Amino acid sequence: MTRLVFTGTRSMAALNRSRSPACSIAFSSGVSRSHLRGEINLAQIPASVLAMPFDLVRHDLLMDLEPLAPTRIQSIVDELFLPLVHHRNAGQSSTGI
Repeated sequence: MTRLVFTGTRSMAALNRSRSPACSIAFSSGVSRSHLRGEINLAQIPASVLAMPFDLVRHDLLMDLEPLAPTRIQSIVDELFLPLVHHRNAGQSSTGI
């Protein structure tokens, strides 16, 4: 019997290994382009925030056992991920934390 242990730590490398290569490349490329355009500062965004969309998709897939509806994917990105990323960037740049 396999015993699962939660260590509470996740590196971006470990998260990338848990996703499909095509998904990781597309996401990393989009985030990198946003960083290069100055829209986000990757140094201020924790790995857990970057992993959140994938964690939510994985959760929904496991709970519903069905593909996600396009509206759910849009909701994860537009209502959860992007506001959180922009809040982290705005809050940290203004407070200096």
